[in-house]
Amino acid sequence: MRNLRMIGVLLLGCAMLGAGCATTGAQLSPQTATSLVELRHALAGGKAQLERTSETLRDLVKNPRLNTERQIALFTEDMVRLEAEAQRVRDINTDMQAKSEAYFETWRNELEGIDNPKIAAAGQKRKKASLETMQAIRQKLDEAKETLSPFMSNLRDINRYLQQDQTVDGVTALTPIMEKTLKMEKNAIKQLDAVIAEVDNVTKSVK
Repeated sequence: MRNLRMIGVLLLGCAMLGAGCATTGAQLSPQTATSLVELRHALAGGKAQLERTSETLRDLVKNPRLNTERQIALFTEDMVRLEAEAQRVRDINTDMQAKSEAYFETWRNELEGIDNPKIAAAGQKRKKASLETMQAIRQKLDEAKETLSPFMSNLRDINRYLQQDQTVDGVTALTPIMEKTLKMEKNAIKQLDAVIAEVDNVTKSVK
């Protein structure tokens, strides 16, 4: 009910001041805005852990010890943390999308009950801007997923392999694949930075 009243006041104010105010900024529910902040923190944490995990694997590739078990154990520990960070991002994003969809559905229903065409038009413009805001974030997340999925898949496979063969010869045999995987890190980080930048842009512009 609070959100409905807020929408009503917003639309009435736009009608009184003119349609110009309907095109400025995007409006998101307080719950969605909070989720965006949480998502931003989770993405930053995931990025940091991805860099740490890559560095641990890089050390194994470039500086394998005579006893590689400790290096492999460190990589496995980092993978556990990385998987946890990735799950955190997925959970927050799923929750945020659900809250966002519910908010826009409520907004849509409220607009359908407005008879004054000017007020309805003002609300539709604001709703469109807000939808585009969320779609921009979804697009960046999808683009990041396309890059991160094969990278994460390789890291998981490497970890599984190393659990079965922790010898120096085993590491040497896998080195070409590990080196190829590590080359994927730069683009993965770039995609995460793009998502973080988009979230920052939204949180600064939301009205």
